[in-house]
Amino acid sequence: MKPIGDIIILKLIEETENNGIILPKELQKEKLTAEVIAVGPDAGDDVRKWDIVYFSKHGMQTIEIDWDKLMFTKPAGILAKK
Repeated sequence: MKPIGDIIILKLIEETENNGIILPKELQKEKLTAEVIAVGPDAGDDVRKWDIVYFSKHGMQTIEIDWDKLMFTKPAGILAKK
C-alpha cells in the first residue's frame, strides 16, 4: 500500500501481555501505540516506515483490511516516537 500526499498509515500494536501474563480483552487498557506501515511522499522526514509511534485518535481514519486494522493520519496526528 502506497499512501499519497502527507498521509501516514499505522497498524495498531496490541500488547496482550503484562509481565508474561496474557490478559483478557476486558482487562487490557487501550494503547495508542502503532507501527508505521507506510509514509506518503509529502509527510516529511520525522517518521519512517517501521517506527513505533504514539498517536492521537483525533482525526484518524480507520479501515480493516485482511483482518488488520489500519489507521490513516497526517503528521500532526503523530505525538512521539518510541
